[in-house]
Amino acid sequence: MSSKQYIIITLLLLAACIGTWVLLNELENRAVPLTNSNHPDSYMNDVIATQMDEQGKLKDELKSPLLVHFPNGNSTNITSPHFIIYNSDSTDEPWHITANYGQAHDGINIIELWDHVKLMQPAGAQNAETTMVTTAMTVFPKQQYAQTQQPVKVWQAGSVVTSVGLHADLKTGEIDLLSQARGKYQPDTTNSKK
Repeated sequence: MSSKQYIIITLLLLAACIGTWVLLNELENRAVPLTNSNHPDSYMNDVIATQMDEQGKLKDELKSPLLVHFPNGNSTNITSPHFIIYNSDSTDEPWHITANYGQAHDGINIIELWDHVKLMQPAGAQNAETTMVTTAMTVFPKQQYAQTQQPVKVWQAGSVVTSVGLHADLKTGEIDLLSQARGKYQPDTTNSKK
């Protein structure tokens, strides 16, 4: 073998080694897992998710046309959420909680809602119809509790109350108004004698 052929073969082998090293390095850089990014890892359409308590009674239900899960922070964006919380300890009607947008954290232990948030409990044997509206609210489904620091309006049994901030115990129906509370009683005149 001539020295010229030896140099050409050595250069070709060196080029092949460098090419292989560059290719392997590029593939390794592309293999970065998506868990470190803010890209969704799953989504669901037309969701109806229910949870039962230890006795097999319906505890809560989440309905949404679209859920998108993000591994970074383990959060789920919820489009047009409709959350129903049942109180298995009483015969009260369930609470219906709706909004245009929501985000669940830590599974569905904490749900942040915003844009046209409405909590409504229909009238039942032991409760009057109650409706609350605000721009943003945090719901804790396990504790059956909701809170907001935003202006809120509450309708219940002929009364209209406005407040800045609210804490609501959805088990007992107890509502604490935080500040600037103002109320107005509007009697129901549809059932009065003429």
